[in-house]
Amino acid sequence: MFKTALAGADALREQQEHDLILALYDERKASPEIAKFYDKSAQPDPSTFTESFITNQLAMLAKMREKCTERAAKVLNASQLSEFKKSQEQMRTMQEMGMKMAVQMFGQGKSGGQYERTPGIYL
Repeated sequence: MFKTALAGADALREQQEHDLILALYDERKASPEIAKFYDKSAQPDPSTFTESFITNQLAMLAKMREKCTERAAKVLNASQLSEFKKSQEQMRTMQEMGMKMAVQMFGQGKSGGQYERTPGIYL
């Protein structure tokens, strides 16, 4: 989503894209609790979907987004970084909405099926 939002002079150069992907991957890998969130092979336990769980997850994701933005600032120009921040905010909104829906559908003693995790970083 982020990459497609950039055009003309602000389009990502190949080296920028590579450096940004590597930086974001490193940040995700540095946080094992966040890495679990993105592990599509792990099956979530519906009983963990509580408001406090979601609050904790969103706080951890916010810290990771801050670190990612700091790393992105070393790779992107000011205009690109502004667009990156917008993209991260859109992703935050989607993640929060998805988690709150999961709590309503599966959490707090409800049984249900599986849900698909929403990745947090797109280029």
